[in-house]
Parts: sequence; C-alpha cells; structure tokens
Amino acid sequence: MDAKTRKEPRSEADRGLLTPDHSEIKLVKAADREWWSRLSDSAKATFAERLRKKWTDEETIALIQADPDKTDYYQLADALHRSPGSLRARRSMMIHLLKDEYGYAGKAVLYQQDRKTHHKFADIAQVHRLLEDLGIMALPVGQQFAMARHLKQPSASWRGDHSGAVLRQRRADVGTMLDRLKERKSTGVSRGEGHGG
Repeated sequence: MDAKTRKEPRSEADRGLLTPDHSEIKLVKAADREWWSRLSDSAKATFAERLRKKWTDEETIALIQADPDKTDYYQLADALHRSPGSLRARRSMMIHLLKDEYGYAGKAVLYQQDRKTHHKFADIAQVHRLLEDLGIMALPVGQQFAMARHLKQPSASWRGDHSGAVLRQRRADVGTMLDRLKERKSTGVSRGEGHGG
C-alpha cells in the first residue's frame, strides 16, 4: 500500500466528516445510472378515500355525536373514509359554534342569506344547521359547553396527519416544473441543454 491509497484514522477535529477521496473519477454506465435515477421517485402516500369530497349530513352528524371520551380522530376517520385532520377542522367548527366564538354563528347566517357571496362559510353553515336540527343549540349553555370538546388526539398540539400539506407541496412542485417547462419552451432551450450534457 502506498501513502496515497492508505487511509489514516481521523483526528478528533475531523470526527463526523467524510475522509477526502482523491482517487480518479470513474464513469458509471448508462444502464446503472438509469437504475439509480428510478430510486429518487417520491414517497408513496395514501390519502383518505373521500378527501376533498363534499361532506354529507350523515358524516357530519357522526362527527357531532362522537363521544370525546371514547372516540379518537383516527378511529372515526377510518370509519368515515376521511383524513383525521379534516375531522378535527370540522369538529373545531362545532366547538366554535357551541361556544359562540370567532363569529361562527354570524358566518352561518351570512351563508344562509347569500350563498354565492359567502360560499366559504358553507361548511360552518352545514354544521350549524345540523346542530339546530339535532336540538343541540337549544340545550342549556352548560350542556353545550360540555359537548364542545375535541375527540381524543395524540397530543394537545396535534393538528392532523399533514396529508393536506403533502398534497399542497406536490401541487407546488408540479407548478414549478410546469413553469420551468414553459420558460424553456419560450427561450428555445431544447432537452439536454443547460444541464452540462
């Protein structure tokens, strides 16, 4: 072994760093490069079957009537084919309506008056209507407050399984790729140019 190829132990200051490799660069065959390029596919994620589908009254009633002492968001999400985070968001609407917080009752009324203008309050209005239909809004305030609790969740700060964030990131990535393609097309850059080969 000559001095160039012999590897020496790292000093304390270099711990955790890679040992410099001064050997010549070896070219990798195209077939091997293709195999490695397939490894970089994005992770596979599963999403709720009813993701982004309109909530039915039956689903919302099941969420309203869920017992916070016995049911957790994951159990109910599996039964309803929804994401746990979407259940928590809708349960939060119920809680805000029962506690008369953040003007949610007013938002429900606005939606009833002009559905087209206030379409973003449709979910709040549906929860409000079902709370009234079930007679919950007519209960004494103390009973309403007792019902206004979240279901069991992994921790107090938990806000869902982040599947919505994953989808947003994927859409953003696709948008970025499309923008790059449009830019390349407009500047006349052909495939393979601009990437060193």
